[in-house]
Amino acid sequence: MPSAPARGQVLINIEDKDVVIDPAGGRVTLDVTFLDTPPSETPPGVVFAAYGLGPVLEKVGAGPVGLRFTSPYIEMGDPFVFPSPVLHVDSVNATGTAVVLSVFEESDGVRLPETPVNAARLTLEYGPGTAPGEYRVRLDPINTILLAGLAGGNPLSPMSADLSDVGVIRLVPEPGALSILAAAAALTLRRRRKL
Repeated sequence: MPSAPARGQVLINIEDKDVVIDPAGGRVTLDVTFLDTPPSETPPGVVFAAYGLGPVLEKVGAGPVGLRFTSPYIEMGDPFVFPSPVLHVDSVNATGTAVVLSVFEESDGVRLPETPVNAARLTLEYGPGTAPGEYRVRLDPINTILLAGLAGGNPLSPMSADLSDVGVIRLVPEPGALSILAAAAALTLRRRRKL
């Protein structure tokens, strides 16, 4: 859960998700939202015009990394923050654990609402035989920026944003697999008691 943002900051939230592992592999999406925390301190005539996001994926604990960012890396959620967006994903430099997205509004920009609005849908995948595990998605402060500008033109200037939220993805085994593990554990304990 994110900490309380300072007044006038844009809160960036990354969804948490528990995913039951498909033995054949699968895809996972995480939504990233923006929320303008009240009261908005944006002066009249100044609008939200562009942003860059730099999500980074990290595995918690030891073991092989089974989850990774995958093409198209980032999609637009619905409804999207901008009505006429220009979306650019730096797929040339994208890796399984990091990607950079830039989004610009073609029209006059927008005022952020005081309810969450979709900024991105991150796309990840895991392969066949991926082990259960926990992953975290955070935003790299070097590659994450929100920009405001005057309605209808420049200049652009940074907006205050809270980047403290971390999205958590838990890959969990199928419920049937859990009962098999429990039965095996019970048999092992029974054998130990007989010895």
